[in-house]
Amino acid sequence: MKNILLALSLLIIGAPIALAQTTLSLDECMRIALENNLQIKNSGYQLDLAEVSLRQTRAQQLPDLSLNFGQNFNFGRSIDVNTNQRIDEVFLSNGYGLNLSVPIFNGFGLKYQGQQQKQAIQAGIKDVEASKNLIRRNIITFYLNALANQELFRVAQEQANATRQQIELAQKRVSAGVANEIVVYELKAQLANEEFNAVSARNNAELAKVNLFQQMNQPVDMAAQLDANLIQTLRSPAEALNSSTLVQKAEASLPEIQGAQLRILSAQKGVEAARSSFFPSINFQGNYGAFFTSTRTEAYFSQLDATRNGSMSIGLSLPLFRGGAIQQQVQRAVINESMAENDLADVKNQLRSEVEQAVQNHRATQEQWRAAEQQVAAQSENVRLFEKRFAAGTANTSEYILSKNNLAQANGNLISAKYRHLIWKMMLGYYENGKF
Repeated sequence: MKNILLALSLLIIGAPIALAQTTLSLDECMRIALENNLQIKNSGYQLDLAEVSLRQTRAQQLPDLSLNFGQNFNFGRSIDVNTNQRIDEVFLSNGYGLNLSVPIFNGFGLKYQGQQQKQAIQAGIKDVEASKNLIRRNIITFYLNALANQELFRVAQEQANATRQQIELAQKRVSAGVANEIVVYELKAQLANEEFNAVSARNNAELAKVNLFQQMNQPVDMAAQLDANLIQTLRSPAEALNSSTLVQKAEASLPEIQGAQLRILSAQKGVEAARSSFFPSINFQGNYGAFFTSTRTEAYFSQLDATRNGSMSIGLSLPLFRGGAIQQQVQRAVINESMAENDLADVKNQLRSEVEQAVQNHRATQEQWRAAEQQVAAQSENVRLFEKRFAAGTANTSEYILSKNNLAQANGNLISAKYRHLIWKMMLGYYENGKF
């Protein structure tokens, strides 16, 4: 019994945040965990930064218009060629200019770069969804673990209460002179062992609740109740699906797969963006401005009117030789594409293995659950018969204690199999539907 109690207890540390609620459903726990997970929040910020980078890339494809103004204060000395005298000179100058730059053709580099960033953002969204599902999975595990330990504590208490009743009965039989006093001491020793197990079970139940709250990043509220009715809603048998069918459904719905596929598309656009560096670029340039200097006799606005000038040009740039830099850039992008394809294959291989394990564990725990129920039924009847015989004085204490210990072991096996089966059942639902 003690081994089973310890096997079901977990300990994971988290950061607390305020919470005040008396009853928590599984869905509520998952919601709170997602709202208070800092990694999920940072992932959202990362997506925001990626969106900003995408807008910056798109902005580079738009015309660039700027207005310039400059003013200079000039001073110094010069030599008058007529008098050979030094002249101190101080004058002002300023100018205005309007400049326009229009990218006409850039080899589609910015276009592909923008598409690459867009696909990367979509992949990041899927990564966040996958992270959220992992958090939900953890909450499900810890929630069911807490319920399991609560049930183990209840069973341990029932075991101890049953022994107390038998002690009272034995004391009456000793007083009546039909039983030996050693029977009472043997039962009291058994009660001490069962009370020890009950204390351990209570501690494990409290630790399990602590772990659940820590997964939600919440302060522990021991008064909070969990939804024990959840077990009844999950009791219905899952549809019998083979691993191949589940893998197909999982590949079509799971964000892990979708994210890996989007990263391949992003890498492909990266290759196109790198190859576009071989193409020429064409740009339009235009400017218009005026100039004023205090050394001239014309008035300010007269000078501006007299010095107005503008220009327009179309420039063509064709890369001929850059020391192999463009080739290396393309090669780097191709390698990234190959790595993305390998990542997708790796994710699919892991998924197949996980689905196969889930199917096998679901089947095994389902069978263990049925067997454990039969074991509990048989051991319960055995204890009932021993209690009847014990009360009549036809069964010895050792036989009765052994039957109670066997029942405790059977109850532990049943609770362990039941909750492990429910976890695997929910995992099969996740693989089938892509969500918890």
